[in-house]
Amino acid sequence: MTQKTSASILYLNTIYDINEKFRIMFVPDLADERKKQEVIQKTKSFYQVLQDEIAAIYHFYEEVRSDTQQRAVSVTEIIQQSDITIKDIPGDTNLEKVETVGKKIYQSLFPDQVKEYIKENPIDTIVLLSTNFLIPFELMHDGESFLATKYDIYRSPILEDVASILVSEKAQNQAGHLAIVTNPTGNLPAAERETAQITDFFEAKKDLDLQINLYSQKGATYRALSKIFSSPRLDIFHYCGHSGVTRDDIYFHLPDDPYSVIDLYLQYPALFFLNMCESDIKVSQKVAFEESKTLNFPMAIMKRGAKACLATLWPIVDASAAQFATTFYKQLLKGEPFGTAIRKAKEHLANVSDPNDITWLSFILYGRPGFSTVTIPKKKAPPEAEEPAAPALPKGISVFLSYARQDSTTFRVKDIARQLEFDPRIDKVFYHERDFIGNIAAYMNEKITQSDVVVVFCSKNSQRSRNVQEEVRAATLQRKNIIPVYIDKQDVPIMIRGRLGVKFNPKNSMASIMQIKSKISITPRKRT
Repeated sequence: MTQKTSASILYLNTIYDINEKFRIMFVPDLADERKKQEVIQKTKSFYQVLQDEIAAIYHFYEEVRSDTQQRAVSVTEIIQQSDITIKDIPGDTNLEKVETVGKKIYQSLFPDQVKEYIKENPIDTIVLLSTNFLIPFELMHDGESFLATKYDIYRSPILEDVASILVSEKAQNQAGHLAIVTNPTGNLPAAERETAQITDFFEAKKDLDLQINLYSQKGATYRALSKIFSSPRLDIFHYCGHSGVTRDDIYFHLPDDPYSVIDLYLQYPALFFLNMCESDIKVSQKVAFEESKTLNFPMAIMKRGAKACLATLWPIVDASAAQFATTFYKQLLKGEPFGTAIRKAKEHLANVSDPNDITWLSFILYGRPGFSTVTIPKKKAPPEAEEPAAPALPKGISVFLSYARQDSTTFRVKDIARQLEFDPRIDKVFYHERDFIGNIAAYMNEKITQSDVVVVFCSKNSQRSRNVQEEVRAATLQRKNIIPVYIDKQDVPIMIRGRLGVKFNPKNSMASIMQIKSKISITPRKRT
């Protein structure tokens, strides 16, 4: 049996052009400014041709909306109205129609340099970096299949002043918490059928130590949401209902008062699963939020400190939505990162869904691959004997080494790992050149969670490394003991510049290793 080769993350930058009608485009990381401008101009012209078909995709739900699901805000106030509908796009089924548009997006708006890079390199994750999102790149089709069934795809918004949440020790030791809010306005019976299936799915998991709170119709009040978001622990928030938007606010539509995202203060970095039943909350919309910034609902949620936000390109409330959600949660409970869980759910539904049911294509993910798992604790088995158990022996310390691959030799990472493993106080040392196989996001999440100490080797290379940035952020949010190691202190990320670090001396690496060991030894030893 051949060993699975290591794959990696592809980060793609986007540009938002404020002064023109064109909104967003991919721009590969080209050093040549002239070539970059050529790519931009080509992409603009292709987008102008495709924008009607893209708008028709966003308006797909208008073709199947029931009369009881009326909008509070006209969709034409949010995104450009299309001159065509999805019926005008070639294809015998809805799936074929979306394939048609997806192939055009891939051929016209996805740069050739990126296509070649993906073919020549083992990529399993694509991260879209932007201050704005409009083009549904998740619908891209390369002629063989949708890219969303081949890669884990994250929309990672570039945001300022993101809320920082420090999880308390008490919250870490509590039961998991799932909060479900469904049909708060009382006119979406399909939403309640969907969330009933999700509730049944989690309640059947008898081994989980999980508190499930369900709020529906008149019970889904402003006070109820305030209680949910102020909980010391909130692993998953699943919302199935209407949302609202004004020119300066985004809110959950409730039976009493609207709950504005501005009022949302999380105590725990939760996963948000938003199945909004209003076309005016499509991820394509742009609304003002905090001065001149423009955010959509998922971006506003992320700004408030959410771990990730799962949303839809068009609103869906039916049995297929429930099937997608339960398939996604099933993968999540296996320990899969959010991106992988979505991809596997899409793969499954692509094989079993009717060609006219394209519900599974609607789901997209806002998040960061280095911080993308949910761990629900298991119930503790009752003690077999009544007599008190003997105190557990102390468990050794686990250490995660975070570094840019180009710095492996400079910082003598392998030698440091070997020296640390000789220390009897240290149980395990993780570093990706030896331990990483498979999905990089899963590796980050699993190994950082298992570690007590994260040693970050800081340099100009690490400043440019997205993986190191994700690892530092994940370690900070998980309140790990972080030890920066640097040659120039200016290379230490601002987020961890206040931590006690070690100045690395390339001419006397053994002395530096001894200092690293000394810093690690301060970490309290765990008990098994």
